[in-house]
Amino acid sequence: MTNQIQIHAYEPRPNILSKLAKLALPQQFMEKIYSYIERNIFLKLIKDKSQAIEICCPACLKAHIKKTAVEVKLPSEVSRKVFNITNGNAGHMGYYLDKDKLIKLD
Repeated sequence: MTNQIQIHAYEPRPNILSKLAKLALPQQFMEKIYSYIERNIFLKLIKDKSQAIEICCPACLKAHIKKTAVEVKLPSEVSRKVFNITNGNAGHMGYYLDKDKLIKLD
């Protein structure tokens, strides 16, 4: 019997996107967030390293959400709600990754 890694279809997409969808955000914003998640999925080994889940770094995602909210000019009240959907800090020491690019937070 081989020791193959099983990949489970867990992603942050359903959870974070369903929360964002409840806020009735502009389609342009939603498309940018979905695209970011698609570009930045990576595998995390779990249990006895025979299973993996697909995840997106929540700190980087939160930083991208913040930046995208500014780019698409969401009203400040809506931006605050969007930013509070995820827990934790935005980015890592003032930066976040988008695929292979290191982006400085403003």
